[in-house]
Amino acid sequence: MFRIGYFGLCGISEEHGTLCGNVSGRSVEDLSSTLFPATTASNNTLLKNEITDLITTAQDLQTEIFISILAGDTVLFIVGLIALFFFKQDRKKNATDALFLSATITFASALATSQSAGALQITSAVMENASVLIKTGTTIQVFQWVAFGFGFSFAAVVPFLAKPREENGGGEYLDKEGNVV
Repeated sequence: MFRIGYFGLCGISEEHGTLCGNVSGRSVEDLSSTLFPATTASNNTLLKNEITDLITTAQDLQTEIFISILAGDTVLFIVGLIALFFFKQDRKKNATDALFLSATITFASALATSQSAGALQITSAVMENASVLIKTGTTIQVFQWVAFGFGFSFAAVVPFLAKPREENGGGEYLDKEGNVV
């Protein structure tokens, strides 16, 4: 079996248990020998090619989908927070829009992760001669959906927290129309 995370990969076998490694700056051959040492030592070329293809696909998923979308989401969230604190009241809507856009991208990231993992699992399950199965991990997916939930909740609450209020002298706060808040 094979697991894909944000920054690492894990190979799971009965012989060696779970072996994990960081992907950054490592070649496919190095990862293959780290994650599946028995396969590297064997003469089974078909299995070696299959594992090499899986590692290459996993690295592409990590660099093209997982990290790229999350980086864009993070930048938008930080821009929204900065705009929220430094813009005048009439420009706070732009900050809220950036926070909602960030939450939308987090949703797209969670959906892309779920769909990619599901597609890989189905593909490896229906292959007739597949010697390595891919199982979808729930941890990475749960983190993505929790991040979406928090981001959306924060973006939804910010407009109510950022309303302007003025004190009328009697300890009560008034909104723009003069109503007690």
